[in-house]
Amino acid sequence: MSSAARELEMAKKEYREAYDAGDSEKLVEAQEKMTSAKIKADRALSIKDQRASQKEESEVQIPQQRQQPIRDNKAESWRENNSWFGQDDEMTSFSFRTSRKACQRAWYGLCYDK
Repeated sequence: MSSAARELEMAKKEYREAYDAGDSEKLVEAQEKMTSAKIKADRALSIKDQRASQKEESEVQIPQQRQQPIRDNKAESWRENNSWFGQDDEMTSFSFRTSRKACQRAWYGLCYDK
């Protein structure tokens, strides 16, 4: 049993005793102790829940490894022979569009090694 729980039990006992004795002053004191103990117990529970949640999050987080791009030797060779590629935005964009269309039209010889 936690200290906050013990404190709450003691405050409840004092409250019952004050109630049975008809002592309104001690009843108010016991009520204040119960409220204080309850707040402490709630905070302790909240902290415990936060720690458990943080532990779960840290266990779940798995570092993601970046996949290495697949090197296309044919494309690398083409790029080396076309120095404008990446330097001229319009021509580079046009070459991407043309290549994509060729691949979509099943001109596989242009897209893939056989």
